[in-house]
Amino acid sequence: MKQKHKRLVIFIGVFICVSLGTTFLLKSFEDNLIYFYSPTQIIELNDTAPKKALEVFQKRIRIGGMIEKNSVKSEKDGVYTFTLSDQKHEAYVSYKGLLPPMFREGQGVVAEGFFEGIEEDAVYFKATTLVTKHDENYMPPELSDMKK
Repeated sequence: MKQKHKRLVIFIGVFICVSLGTTFLLKSFEDNLIYFYSPTQIIELNDTAPKKALEVFQKRIRIGGMIEKNSVKSEKDGVYTFTLSDQKHEAYVSYKGLLPPMFREGQGVVAEGFFEGIEEDAVYFKATTLVTKHDENYMPPELSDMKK
């Protein structure tokens, strides 16, 4: 075999190995990705591509927005319900567990969990995790006590 052909075979072999490695890596990331949506994006995706929406929303997703005033309600068994809004559409979220310390009405929150459905331009969502946002002046209670 000529030197030129040997280099071509080596190049093709390296190319195939790198391609397979990249494919496996991207496939493993795809299974672990959690996408973020606003209530409006969920409704628009459901309206424009319902089959794709059904496929996407069978996986764990994140939904974010502001907690509406007077929408937080505590129900039996430690279940909380509240309304998230992105100023266009609303999402009704149910969550079982302890609320984060910064959780309050008018505050931004990201809920991670599972899509339950859409009715009359409102999204229903079951959260498993809540993440609240805070401003840049936040100080943990332990540090603020030490400062005093």
